[in-house]
Amino acid sequence: MTETAASPAPFAEEPGIAPPKARISKDAIRHNARQIRSALDEQTALMAVVKADGYSHGMMAAAEAAIAGGATWLGVAHPGSALGLARAGFDVPILTWLFDPTTALDVLPELISAGIDIGVGSYELLELVADAGRTADRRARVHLKIDTGMGRGGVLPEDLPKMTTMIRGSDYLHAIGAMSHFHSADVPGDPSIDEQMRVFTEACDALADEVGPIPLRHIANSAAALTRPDTHCDMARVGVALYGYPPVETDLDLRPAMTLTTRVAEIKTVQAGQTSGYGATYTCAESTDLGLLSIGYGDGLHRAASGRGWVAVRTDEGMKVVPQVGRISMDQMVVDLGPSSTAHAGDEAIIFGDPAANPDVPTAEDWARAAGTISYEVLTSINARVSRVVLDLTDEDEDTGAAVDSSTAGDSDSGADPAATAGPDAEAGAEGGAAPTEPADPAPTAVGDAPAAGATAAPDAAPAPVMPGGASSDADYVQSPPTPVTGGTRVTVPSAASAERPVRTGQEPPTENLEPIADEAGPAPVHDDALPGALEPREQKTWTIVDQSTLTDPSAAPSAGTDASGAAGSPADDTAQIPITATSVQVDTSTAEETRRVAQILAEQAQAGDLIVLDGPLGAGKTTFTQGFGSQMNVRGTIASPTFVISRVHPPLGDGPSLVHVDAYRLDDDWDIEDLDLDSDLQDSVMLVEWGRDRVEHLTDSYRSVQLIRAEGADPAGDVDDPEEPRTIVITQTGPRYEDIDLAHLADRFRGAGLTVRDHHQETSA
Repeated sequence: MTETAASPAPFAEEPGIAPPKARISKDAIRHNARQIRSALDEQTALMAVVKADGYSHGMMAAAEAAIAGGATWLGVAHPGSALGLARAGFDVPILTWLFDPTTALDVLPELISAGIDIGVGSYELLELVADAGRTADRRARVHLKIDTGMGRGGVLPEDLPKMTTMIRGSDYLHAIGAMSHFHSADVPGDPSIDEQMRVFTEACDALADEVGPIPLRHIANSAAALTRPDTHCDMARVGVALYGYPPVETDLDLRPAMTLTTRVAEIKTVQAGQTSGYGATYTCAESTDLGLLSIGYGDGLHRAASGRGWVAVRTDEGMKVVPQVGRISMDQMVVDLGPSSTAHAGDEAIIFGDPAANPDVPTAEDWARAAGTISYEVLTSINARVSRVVLDLTDEDEDTGAAVDSSTAGDSDSGADPAATAGPDAEAGAEGGAAPTEPADPAPTAVGDAPAAGATAAPDAAPAPVMPGGASSDADYVQSPPTPVTGGTRVTVPSAASAERPVRTGQEPPTENLEPIADEAGPAPVHDDALPGALEPREQKTWTIVDQSTLTDPSAAPSAGTDASGAAGSPADDTAQIPITATSVQVDTSTAEETRRVAQILAEQAQAGDLIVLDGPLGAGKTTFTQGFGSQMNVRGTIASPTFVISRVHPPLGDGPSLVHVDAYRLDDDWDIEDLDLDSDLQDSVMLVEWGRDRVEHLTDSYRSVQLIRAEGADPAGDVDDPEEPRTIVITQTGPRYEDIDLAHLADRFRGAGLTVRDHHQETSA
C-alpha cells in the first residue's frame, strides 16, 4: 500500500517532510461504528462525534468512515466545523452546540441557512437563534441543552418555562431535540446516572407538554452507549469509542484507528553511568545503545509521561518494545535500545497504535496512564506538526470490518519518505481539504489531497487554509463535494405546533370505476411504542378495481359521493384534484418476499425523477416494499424505516440513480416539505415517500401511488419488517411520464412472477 504526503500549508514547517506521522485507518473507524451500531436498538440513531478534528484523526475522514459504518448524524462542538462538514457535501444531519454571543451573531444565520441543527443552552442564545432565523427567513432546528447535573453547559430544568414560552411565540424556532450529558457514565453503577436520567426524562416530558413532541431525545455518550441501554433514547452521541478507545469495559471489538510513528534519528553506545536528558533524570545501569527519536511535546506528546512510557521499534530482529528514558523534550526523546541493539538510524518507531495489528504496540491508553491523563487528551494533543496519512476504506467483506494494519503500511519497510512520491496533486490540494472518497476505492490518501478530477467546490465556499496534517481551523473548510456515502441522510421534523393541528385526511383515491368494499375504518391503531405525541395515522379506505368492460355506459361509472350501485353513501372526493390520467393495477401478496417481489418489478422501470408515494397504515409493509425496491435498484446501505432521520439517501453501487427514502409521517406543514428540499433531490434520484399521500404529489406532474392494504383482522401492531400475512397492493400511475407504459405488460410481469393480479383498467377524467 502506498501513501501520499499531507499537503503543504502556510506554516514555516513542512509536516510531510518531518518524520512524525499519524496513520489513520478509516477501516477501523468504519468497523467501530458497525460494532457500536450493533449495540444500539434499531430505532436509536448513532451520532458520530467528530469534534476536535475528529479527535485528531481528521474530521472529514472520520465522518466518512463513521457514516459508512452506520452513523446517521454528525456532531461537532464548534460552528465552523459544522459548516465545514456541510460545505464538504455530507448529506446527513449535523449538530453543533458550543457558542459565545459574539461568534453566534456572525455565524448563526449561515448555520440556519445551511440546515445545521443548533444546540441551545441558554435563553440569551435562544434569542439570538430566533433573530438569526428571522434574518435567514428560515426556522432554526434547535436542540435544547438541559443541565441535569453536569454543572457545565445547558439550561437548568427550572428555567425551561422561559425558553418554551419563546419557542411557542416564535415562527423561527423549531424545537426538534433535547439533549444532556452524563458526568460519571464511565463509572458503571454510579447512582448519578439514574438520577440524571430521571431529571432528563422529567424535563423532556415537561418540555413536550409545552411545545409539542420532542422527536429526538439524546443523553448517552460513549460510556452510556456501551453500558446503559436504558439511556439510549432516540440517539446516542458516540465520540472516543468510535476511534477505538472505549471509556468502559466492553465486549465489543473496538480497534484503535490512529497509529503514531516516527523514525530513529541516531543511535549511540554509552557506558554505565551515562545520564540522559534535561535534569539528568535517567542514568544508564550498564553499557547500552540509546536511540534518539524525532518526536516530542512540540508534536503533542505529554512531558508528564517522561520515563514512564515505552515504544515499539522495528529492528532487524523484528518489533522490539523499549522504554522511553529521561525527560521528553520539545522535538525529541530518547529510548534505551539495550546492549548490542540491531536497530538502525532510520528505523520506524511506533509510539502507539493498534495491538490487534501488532501485539507489541503500545496504545494511547498506555501513554495516558503514563502521563496521568485520559486517552481523549493523548489523541487530541497530537497536533498540526504531525502529518496525517489517511488509509482509505477497503473492499473487505462488510461483515468482517477488518482494520488495516497501519503499523506496517506504506513506508515502514522501505524507509522512503512519502513526500518524495506525493506528486503535484498533493500541493494542488493545499486549499482543498480531504474530500471524502468512494468507500470502494482502496487507495490511501492524505488529508489535504486535491479534489478528484471534475469535482467542484461548494458554490458559496471561499478558499480557506487547511491546517497541516488535515487539522481544520474553525475558518471555512472548503473542499470538493464527496461521493455520497452509505446511509446519508437529510433531516426535517415537524414544528412544535404540529401536535395542535387537526389530522388531515386529505384527498381519497379517485372514485371513478372504483368500488368501495369497506366504509371509513377510522384511524388505524398506533403501535404501543409510537413516538410520543405523533400524529395519528390518516383515515384509510380499501378499494378494489372494477373491470371497465363491465360498464356498458362510461357515464354509469360511480361518481364522487356514490357507491358502486350509484347510491349515495361514500364520502365525496375533491374532484377538482383528480388527475387527468391514471392507470391502476391490484396485486395480492401473502408473504414479505412477495411484497418485495412486487417492488422489484416496479423498480425495473424506475428512472431519475420518479416519485413513488407509499400509503397504508402502520404495519402495512411500506418499509418491506422499499427494501425490495432498493435491492432491484442496487443501492448501498441497509434500508430501514427513516422515522428519526426523515430522509435517507442510498447511493447506487453501480450505474443508475440514487434512492431517496423519505418518511413523511411526522411532517404536517408545507414548510417542513420545503426544508427537505425534495424537489432538488428528485431531479437526479428516485424518491420513495412513506406516508406521502397528499403531501408530496405537488413535487412533480407524474408519480406512482402504491397503497398497501392489510388483511381484515390483521394484528395492528404486526412487525413491519416481517409482514407474513395477506396484503393487497394497489398501484396507481398518474401523469404524462406513464402515458406510454402499458399496464397490461406490468400486470403480465406480476403474473409471470407468480403473483395474483386482479382486473386492471385505465381511466380518464374530463
